[in-house]
Amino acid sequence: LILVDKPLFHDKQLVMLPKLSPGRFFAKTVEMAVFTEPHVYVYDIEGLLSEASKYPYNQQGTGATALLIGKNDGTAYIPRNKDQTAAYRMIHIKSTDYLDPNRDGFVHEIDSSFLVHHLGKEDVRSFRCDVFSEVLGWKSDSDIEAFSFVSGLHD
Repeated sequence: LILVDKPLFHDKQLVMLPKLSPGRFFAKTVEMAVFTEPHVYVYDIEGLLSEASKYPYNQQGTGATALLIGKNDGTAYIPRNKDQTAAYRMIHIKSTDYLDPNRDGFVHEIDSSFLVHHLGKEDVRSFRCDVFSEVLGWKSDSDIEAFSFVSGLHD
């Protein structure tokens, strides 16, 4: 458990480093890490870790939950970068050949105030790196649009 009461960095994007790159803060033997913002209280950490460890069903028995992320109940404020949103929308239209005026990725469904990470899997690390790269590249104050976009690419 790492408690941080002050930002580790002054750069807004680097403040997200412990959240999006937790492997750098733990020994290689640590399998899972939980990130929560200060206003989040976890009542059942064992249940949360158990839920995050479930494997999706398929015939081959392969695959795993890469990351457990919260669902926005509609009350979370989502800071937006208009250029980032427009670019992601154009990429979506180009890749699907469809414009849905009501679709804005998964942005409205994601609440990244708590995350459960699997640390030992390379594809999961790659996913987190892609999200962090998007945050840094857009100089975004939020990771929610990046999570939405990268989830769509990795799906």
